[in-house]
Amino acid sequence: MKSEHRPRLLVLSPEAIVPPGHGGSLRSASVILGLARHFETTALVPQSQADIDSAIRSNPGLEIVRWLSIWPHLGFRPESFFKKLRRRMDTWREEQLRRSWEGVCSGWFFGPLITWNGILEQILPATAPDIVMMEHTRHSASLDTVRRLRPEALLVVNSHNVESYLVRQIMPESFTVPRRQMMVRRLEDYERELNQRCDVLWSCSLADQERYRQLGITRPACGVVPNGVDTHSTPFMETMPRSGNPQILFTGTLCYEPNINGVHWFHREVWPILKGMVSQVRWQIIGRAPSHSIRELADNDNAINVAADVPSVQPYLNEAHVGICPLFAGSGTRLKILEAFSAGLPMVSTRLGAEGIDAVPFEHILIEDDPANFASAIAWLLRNPWEAHLIRQNARRLAVEKYDWSSITDLASTQLNDELRRKRPAGQRQQPSRLVGA
Repeated sequence: MKSEHRPRLLVLSPEAIVPPGHGGSLRSASVILGLARHFETTALVPQSQADIDSAIRSNPGLEIVRWLSIWPHLGFRPESFFKKLRRRMDTWREEQLRRSWEGVCSGWFFGPLITWNGILEQILPATAPDIVMMEHTRHSASLDTVRRLRPEALLVVNSHNVESYLVRQIMPESFTVPRRQMMVRRLEDYERELNQRCDVLWSCSLADQERYRQLGITRPACGVVPNGVDTHSTPFMETMPRSGNPQILFTGTLCYEPNINGVHWFHREVWPILKGMVSQVRWQIIGRAPSHSIRELADNDNAINVAADVPSVQPYLNEAHVGICPLFAGSGTRLKILEAFSAGLPMVSTRLGAEGIDAVPFEHILIEDDPANFASAIAWLLRNPWEAHLIRQNARRLAVEKYDWSSITDLASTQLNDELRRKRPAGQRQQPSRLVGA
């Protein structure tokens, strides 16, 4: 009996993924590795081959994906004069787009400057993908190249945030109202143009999916691929820490504006109240690349500790008594909450911080926006260990049943296979050519 070939998936990422160093790369890596169980997967990432090889040695499970370095693009130079000229024009366009957003997105929106057209002109014929998936909504110019070279491929955009909604929340207060309106309108137009040209658009939550609909984005096959957690590698703590001072925990990328603002809000509005309610309470702030303003918090308060770029957050989850998510800006869903759910760390969050997660207040999580109520919720969990234990048991059950990455990516794979069958008649499959430089 002739064996059936698995469809080929090509992933384009504007940021480094392996090893995952922050929420965005963790979502990307988890989705890609999950899909690789169903598709023959190649991922293009802007990081050195040495970094990729080092990550694979540390985690052999990454070998399920073929990771190709496109940084610094030395192996993907167009050969003809006209291709070189076109690449220079593409680079100029990307640089102009980047400059137009300078000061608004602080570089995180567009990521490293990558000219995708020259890369794709060599990679697409060589890999002949059935599905091309773009991580984030950051490089619309490459959509036309994919369509031109692989018109039969299913084109997927894995959206991490509704960027126009997010930028509207974090835009500097120094911007005038007309400038704010212009920036948001341009980004909304950018998202409409990008997402209306793909075949499948994935959102992190139903709330984000509705925000896309409000922008008039209805043509692609939409789906919700929520953020998740590997419940096997984030084990449940059977008992909470019994010794030491009460300890609360915040985790997240500490150069990311919504996290920075959330930490400062908690420090300014909640922390003084909480210290008056709970004797000798300590606060651990854990994350990547903390800003100077966050490092200063620990310098000025012995009860606060900032740990940067830790190899694993698991020891801090095991030592904490309560987790916090004090965010008032953001899109998608917060991986920090799902990670805490899996570990059995009771959480207190703002309403927006918990958005997109099917968690019921007082059953899986406590939700408060008022500073005094936020502090009281933390104190209540610390003083009522039995009720806190029931909440964390319910949260773990929710993480296992609804937010485990394996279940999420199984459903996503089913959608892709269904959409691929609609787009391409059975039996249509192009064989790849030899990869340049292989």
